[in-house]
Amino acid sequence: MRQKILEYTKIKPLSIIDSAKMMVRLFKRTRYVKEDDSKYVRVKYEGMIWNLRYSMLDYDLGILLGTHEYCVLKWVNFKDIGTFVDAGAYIGTYTLRAAKYGAIVYSFEPNPYSFKLLTKNVKDNNFTNAYLYNLALFDKQSEMDFSISTVGSSLFGNSEKKIRVKTVTLDSFNLKNVDMLKVDVEDAEINVIMGANKTLENTNQILIEVRRSHLDTVDKILNEKGFSEKRRANTNPTTTYILYEKIK
Repeated sequence: MRQKILEYTKIKPLSIIDSAKMMVRLFKRTRYVKEDDSKYVRVKYEGMIWNLRYSMLDYDLGILLGTHEYCVLKWVNFKDIGTFVDAGAYIGTYTLRAAKYGAIVYSFEPNPYSFKLLTKNVKDNNFTNAYLYNLALFDKQSEMDFSISTVGSSLFGNSEKKIRVKTVTLDSFNLKNVDMLKVDVEDAEINVIMGANKTLENTNQILIEVRRSHLDTVDKILNEKGFSEKRRANTNPTTTYILYEKIK
């Protein structure tokens, strides 16, 4: 907890106006949440510019820092990654860090509001090595209902707000080598890895958030593909993060 608090102190507003926005938002008693909020608070952290939504500032700050998966973020040595695939990129927690250290990044985010912010964050940091796709990785090419929620939008969600999104398989991109595949897709993790059957043959590491009910299935699939579990952390009551490595 102390380390997380220290990380918050390293976040620097880019201007006096951004600083004022942060103060007002964080201490405001009456709050509203607007996922398509175009009113941004701009901050600098780890040498990168991050645009965060004013109405979702506390949540987006947590995503930036990876507070709900803080130990997991520390597992990744971004300096050693040549090709990074980000399935469920949100606003760029992993995408920006991988791009900063020179990796070729393939980033997938089906939520149009999150994708807009992801795009802006990549653009404002002048990263030309990140390829962004407003698509959902899945086990087939199709169009599906996508449930929009401020926390955990999903192809399998049950919120009232739904949109149609296009789905694609990772195999359709014919990637020859992937140093790390990161998967955080809110219940669709089995579908993502089933759609990456060929890609997994040329993948070195997989960092995946797994619904507890899917653990045995995911473990069986990846073991059969030559992966072994290296680390595990329970990030909330229903999900577990696992780092798999290809057995040499």
